[in-house]
Amino acid sequence: MAKKRRRIFNYRPLAFAALALIAGILVGEALYGEHLGFIAIPLGIGAIALTLLLIFAPTRKFFYIPLALMVGFAAVTASNAVYDGRIAHLEEESSTVIYATVCSEIKQGNKDGDSGYGYKFKIKDIYIDEEPLEYDGVVYTYFTTTPQFGVGDVVRISANFWGTAHEKFGGDHAYVISDGTGYTFFAQSVWRVAESKLSFPNNLQVKIKQMYYERMSAQNAQIAAALVLGDKFSMDPIIKKSVSASGLSHVLAVSGLHITTIATALYFVLKKLKIKPAISLGIVTVATFLYALLCSFTSSALRAFVMSGVFNAASTFGKKRDNLSALSLAAILILMFRPTALFEIGFLL
Repeated sequence: MAKKRRRIFNYRPLAFAALALIAGILVGEALYGEHLGFIAIPLGIGAIALTLLLIFAPTRKFFYIPLALMVGFAAVTASNAVYDGRIAHLEEESSTVIYATVCSEIKQGNKDGDSGYGYKFKIKDIYIDEEPLEYDGVVYTYFTTTPQFGVGDVVRISANFWGTAHEKFGGDHAYVISDGTGYTFFAQSVWRVAESKLSFPNNLQVKIKQMYYERMSAQNAQIAAALVLGDKFSMDPIIKKSVSASGLSHVLAVSGLHITTIATALYFVLKKLKIKPAISLGIVTVATFLYALLCSFTSSALRAFVMSGVFNAASTFGKKRDNLSALSLAAILILMFRPTALFEIGFLL
């Protein structure tokens, strides 16, 4: 037992680095909104701990723990400051005219899920008085007449709207940072101004969903889009609630099952073609990365991509797999670049 305990502590530094990074993020979020002097205290304590560990030779190998704490704290503090700077001026409900590009299918349904009232769709490249907004938005209309605009069109919208506020340890702003949708619009009118085309990967996402709707019933197409792309925006609220009540919500999230299936199928084909393992690794890595991109880099897709890449690299170069280290590396890479992912359900599960 003692030998096994030593192995856990000596050969899994990634796990401790991930835990330290998470601890730093939690401390940073706990101090959100506090005076600058309070924010400086954890950084000072971390710097002192790092210095003390580096001074003494026996403890130098643990220097990464306070370093990871400081990185997590600084990352979430900076992320919060950037988010507030971009969206704080729209915290209160406003009414104005905006110009934007429609970037999703247009579906019946209002914010409460009533499919018999109005339409909903996503917009990007939003401008107010020729000033761009940093985040995308979701539009809910008050009218029930057939929309005279489509995906990719530039539209003029008269609407009431507001931005998603950041609440301490709240998950709403974390999802805004994840998928970029930070504004809610309630439109009185929407007029097409010009035709346009979406760029990659949005155009490919829309084409895949259109293919489903052309070949399946509406409900099956919604489920297929959620299963393949992780996109539940157009899913019927009743179906979504039923799936959630059955405990199968995780099935609709792009995760290890999707990435592993793609990687396994590609490896099988490449092995039959007698492609060298190193080249196969590169091809599979690029393919799974593009799929994660197609799924908008959700936390679950990123986690699966990193872990799959680590496992595949270990097999290619004859190294022993370690699930805990792979999971820890995935957590570190995600949280370093998007620390607010810690507050997303997709990351926690």
